[in-house]
Amino acid sequence: MSSAVAAYTFDQLVPGQVVAFEHTITEAEIDAFSALSGDISPLHISDEFAHDLGFPGRVAHGALMTALVSRLFGVHLPGRYCLVQSLAMTYLVPVHAGDRLELSARVKQLSEAVRSFSADVGVIRLADDVLVARGKAQIGFTA
Repeated sequence: MSSAVAAYTFDQLVPGQVVAFEHTITEAEIDAFSALSGDISPLHISDEFAHDLGFPGRVAHGALMTALVSRLFGVHLPGRYCLVQSLAMTYLVPVHAGDRLELSARVKQLSEAVRSFSADVGVIRLADDVLVARGKAQIGFTA
């Protein structure tokens, strides 16, 4: 992951603008997120439990994907001046360790009056091009 943080200003954004990055979910991330959030549901921490329910392995927390969406805005669009005002996600398909994801945001609408923008969010599993989550965000600017 690059240490560079984008620094888009409100005036540099246009409707339809898209930013994306790729990320592979790891076992270590699922473990760390379980510890951080306190969500120790066996679906997230036990391969055996997940297998018994018909999953190929532990299921990553939906909120872990939401945390990656936070990275999308806080690092990539707009980056340095980002203030996430709202974020709503829908999780469509379970995600597992080893899944390579593409997270993307498309600027939907700009509001000059409050210097913010709305964006559509998509999370695609790259192995089979399946949309695993989608969402909507409202993003303001700190500067």
